[in-house]
Amino acid sequence: MRVYFAAAEEKAGKTAVILGLSQLLGDGVRYLKPVGWANTYRSGRPFDRDGEVVAAALGLGEPESLVPLVGVDYPRYWRPPEDAWDRITASLPRDEAWLLIEGRRWFGRGLFSGLSDVELARKLGASIVLVGQYEGESS
Repeated sequence: MRVYFAAAEEKAGKTAVILGLSQLLGDGVRYLKPVGWANTYRSGRPFDRDGEVVAAALGLGEPESLVPLVGVDYPRYWRPPEDAWDRITASLPRDEAWLLIEGRRWFGRGLFSGLSDVELARKLGASIVLVGQYEGESS
């Protein structure tokens, strides 16, 4: 089963929800973040840390293979490479009972590039879960 986690706003907690659900589901859980965002650089290349966190927590191998496309702040209007879908489909695991897919920074990203959360989920055959930040009082 494929489930796509999108966010109502940045820092909503998609990665934390995915990690918690992974623990509940057990073996057979795989992860993919089709389009990441460079929040650091490794070996001079843009790098998305969410893939690193999930790879370490779930023992999934190289984080770069879990995030096939990584956008950057500059240029301001990032365009995906022409082979974007080829990279994404090449990164799909072939042995998943569950594929938990992490969406973009927030729900409105990628509308003009064909790589929006809705489009990604549709093309990957995944149901969407929308994650929002909790803003109430702590208990």
